[in-house]
Amino acid sequence: MQYLLMPIGVACVIAAIVHGYLGQAKLIGPAAYTHKWAKGFVGMIWQYSTVTWAMIGAFIAVSPWLVPREDLSWAVPLACSPILYGVAGNFLVSGGRHFGWMIFAVIIAAATLVANL
Repeated sequence: MQYLLMPIGVACVIAAIVHGYLGQAKLIGPAAYTHKWAKGFVGMIWQYSTVTWAMIGAFIAVSPWLVPREDLSWAVPLACSPILYGVAGNFLVSGGRHFGWMIFAVIIAAATLVANL
């Protein structure tokens, strides 16, 4: 059953890349900034979450081979905690209107459930 973590992790990587691309293309790129460095700084911060979430997805995908079975129940939810922070922030800032928090919340819930089976 733990091998279901592989497609969940792949989905997390894909969601992170899509989120990073769309944010850069639709939010950061077209926005006007008062300082030259501000656009680069905002882009770096945005892509930091992309890389972090993609790395977490990669860990989730390979965790059945890296982590002993009895430790999956805490290792996977712990690895998901940075994504949970993003889910909470996204939900609070957008008032629940942005769909990104829903996608990542489902990924966290599915990974946690499968890791605890």
